[in-house]
Amino acid sequence: MAKTKIFWIAKKVDDTMQMWGYNNKRKAEEKGLELYGVGITDFSFKLDGEEFEDEDGDTAFIYSGQIDSFGHFLLYRADGMPGAIGLEQERAATEYVEAELPNSAGACFSAKLKGGSCDVYMSSAVEANGAMWTFEDGEVNEQKETKTTMRHIHLFEQFINEKVNIKKEIKKIADYYDDTETSGTEIYVKDYVEDENVSSHGYMFWWNAEDQECGIEYQKTAAGDESDDPCKTADDFITYVNSRT
Repeated sequence: MAKTKIFWIAKKVDDTMQMWGYNNKRKAEEKGLELYGVGITDFSFKLDGEEFEDEDGDTAFIYSGQIDSFGHFLLYRADGMPGAIGLEQERAATEYVEAELPNSAGACFSAKLKGGSCDVYMSSAVEANGAMWTFEDGEVNEQKETKTTMRHIHLFEQFINEKVNIKKEIKKIADYYDDTETSGTEIYVKDYVEDENVSSHGYMFWWNAEDQECGIEYQKTAAGDESDDPCKTADDFITYVNSRT
């Protein structure tokens, strides 16, 4: 069977990992530079856990490599590290997973990549684009290709679990207002502390990004007011403040 070169890239953030596979070196390099950051010119297919800051401000690690595929290949995470291997038959891929990857997660792909690329996202669950099947802990999942991307999974986890990228959202508020103070997952807008237009008292607004709560804290009284609606994002909080000033 003809040999196909597969170029792969892995990005690791905390306990999540996403891997991409390409049968075109130039497209793989473009993806690597996109992930690694604008201005980075030393991307190669020999990266072994280079640390960098991703677009969300998180600490990430990037890996890359290339393999020969003779019909099929696996992209996987084992012991927290990325791996890739080319195999001839799909059955051989299944047997390899069951025998060699008992505590791993990943996906099996055909070397004839539709569109020239594929990817697999591994966290508490495994999702893949272009995969024949996925696997977890040595067991093959028979479902076919899913169309969920890492970005969709990331957003799903953020908002279904009522979480946001706190660092990014708080920075957005700090950039929007003149006088703010941050404490953990809370931010206070102090632009109106000396304002006496409300109940003859100055006041400041607060947002707890983790609990998705926001409200007003008055300067000269213990009284306050809390929003009835959840403030899920920085935009929600800014809307809340602007509606009361």
